[in-house]
Formats: sequence, C-alpha cells, structure tokens
Amino acid sequence: MPLDLKMRSWPDRDPALRGKPETGKIVGSASRTFVSEGGLVVKAVDFNGRMAPIPRESSAITSLAPGDGLLYGATSGEQSWLFQYAFTPHREAAIPLAPIPDCCEVRQSLVLAPGDVLYGAGSSRPGEESHLFRVTGLHLPGDVIQEWGVPRPHFESLDVPAAGEQVVCLRLDSQGEMLYGLTRPGGILFTFTLSDGSVNVLGEVDPVRFFSPVLIEDARGTWYAWGTTGRMVRFEPWAGRIEAADLYVPCFPGRGPYARIAAAVCDPQTGCLTVGDTEGLLSLIDPEQEQVTPLGKPTPIGGIDHLARLVDGRIFGVAGSREGMAHLFVIYPGGGGIRDLGVLCATTEKGWYGYRFGAMIATKEGRVILGEDDHLGCLFIYFPPLSF
Repeated sequence: MPLDLKMRSWPDRDPALRGKPETGKIVGSASRTFVSEGGLVVKAVDFNGRMAPIPRESSAITSLAPGDGLLYGATSGEQSWLFQYAFTPHREAAIPLAPIPDCCEVRQSLVLAPGDVLYGAGSSRPGEESHLFRVTGLHLPGDVIQEWGVPRPHFESLDVPAAGEQVVCLRLDSQGEMLYGLTRPGGILFTFTLSDGSVNVLGEVDPVRFFSPVLIEDARGTWYAWGTTGRMVRFEPWAGRIEAADLYVPCFPGRGPYARIAAAVCDPQTGCLTVGDTEGLLSLIDPEQEQVTPLGKPTPIGGIDHLARLVDGRIFGVAGSREGMAHLFVIYPGGGGIRDLGVLCATTEKGWYGYRFGAMIATKEGRVILGEDDHLGCLFIYFPPLSF
C-alpha cells in the first residue's frame, strides 16, 4: 500500500496487519534495533545543568583519558575544549573545564600520567602540524553536592614531535614513564620522555605511508602498529628498531589497498590482540605464535570504530557510523561468539540517539564510556549485564 504519513500509529492502522498475530512479531523485531540489555545513560557536559555546555561547533568528543574514578576528555571543532567526568556517586558530573590553547583538533591523543598530569597532542588547524601540551591543576576537591568549585587547569605548550606532521595516536607506556605517538602523513613513530621532556623520533612504520592510526602495547612492553595491507609492525624498546612482521590481518578479497586497522585491544593474560578494521572485520592475533584468526563481522554495515576490553574478558565495540548510526556489539570471551546489540539510544538522563563516536574506554568498575563525535557531543555511559 502507498506510504501514508498520517498513519502515526502504524501498524494498527494498516489493514494488512491489524489484528493478526504476526503484527506483534514485526513490532518486537523492530524494537531490537536498539540496545536492550544492560543500562544506558547519556550525560551532557554541563556540570549537571549548572554550567553552559561546550559550544555546539566545538563539542565533538574525540579523545578520552581514564583515571581513578574519573576521566578527562578533549573535543574537536572550531575550538578544542578540555572536560572532566567524575563518575563516583558523590561527585558524579561532567564538567567543561577550559578551551585548550591553540587547538582545534585532538584525536585519540590524550593521556593521564602519574601525578594527575595530563598530556595531549593537538593541531591549531584540522589535519595540520600537532604540538604536545601538558595540563596540571586538575584535582577536583570535595564533591559536587557541596559545590566546592571546579578545577582550574594550567596549560603548557611543549614540543612539536615531528615538523609538518599531525599526531593521530598518543599512548602512555605501562611503566608510566614515556609517551608513544604516531603521526601522519609520514607514519612517524616517536617517544616523549616525561622526566626530561625529550622527543625521540624512532622512524616510519610503513615505507609507502599506508598505515593505520593505531598503536598498542602488549604485556611484555612490545608496541604494535599496522602498515600496508594490514601488515603488523612491532617495536621492541630494548632492541630499538621498528620491524615489519610476516603477519597480515585478513580483509575482504580485493579490499587490501583500502582496509586499515581502526581499533585494537590486548588481553593481558594471553598477550593476544583483538583488532577491527575499517571494512568491519574482527581478527584475533597471537603475536608470539604469529597466527591470525578471523572472528567475523559483527554488524552488516560499516567498519569498526572502537574497541574496549572489560576486566572480565568481554570486549565491547562500536561499528557502522560511517554508513549511518553506530551499533554497539560485544565479543564474549572463550569463543563465546559475537553479538550485535543494536543502536545506542538512551532516555536517561535525556532522550538522545548516538550516531557516531570519537572515543571509547572501559573502566575498572565494568562500565563502557563513549564520547559522541557530533554537534552537542554527549557522553554515553553503558552498564553491561553482570552475567553473560
């Protein structure tokens, strides 16, 4: 039958469906579009309504740095902003702190170092040369119930790690002593030593510069990146050299020149890496055995955007935002399979749909926090089921 925009109570007004048992199944199937297990809360970055939110054109959340009971985030847009989200019950609030000087883009490049010192890398123009920065004065005294005030961050501009290069990934090593970063277009791997502020350029991760903007460290201290056609590259600090391994992440036939690794997480017990690419495929990598096991494609649309691993072994991810609305999915440990959980839509604290996300982390307490890469960007806090 022709489309009737006045049929606001479909399917009850559709004669072909009215009063038939199949109608309930259709409605039930449509409801599975949205995440229906666990709990989902959306948090605006406005100090629980007490402060003006980050300006609309500057609010896309593109970096998250977890800490103890809180996280810090950075946005991209007309002006990058720094914000804080404390998620302990007595001071639960997302607070805009201050604009980041001379920055409009901070993507996957924010880390919290020991001593509550924040480091990041940002560009004054989209896609242009990045500089490192340091932020101090972040401690939040008291709690939000007593309203003791908000932190007054102090920003300090540091070195440009590579002239003419944009930092696309910045990570802190497991010892808390050094930052590792990756730039584009050159694919330059560099380190920044926290103790003396020195920058050391280690070299390029891919000779033809067709690399993935992902860096990850395993439990032994080896760093991994990915180059042309999904070839794994490793850097062992004790050896001091970048080495291309004879190991490739599989992709769809004919898509090798286009697929790139978009996200990776490490199992601290086994040392295995779970990676997802821009074509939407998941793979399990055992670096020690140099073996790759394809895990499949969690959603029918789009590529993998982010992955985050809980302490119980579950890996949550988002995929599909390149073609529409992102889907949340889960990989169960021990070969338990993969499940597409659906579209992220919340009614608490506000009614809000999540289309695309610029950052995603898992907390020690077992929740997953996503930063919305969109106008009026909000935080999505997902509470997975306790049992699975």
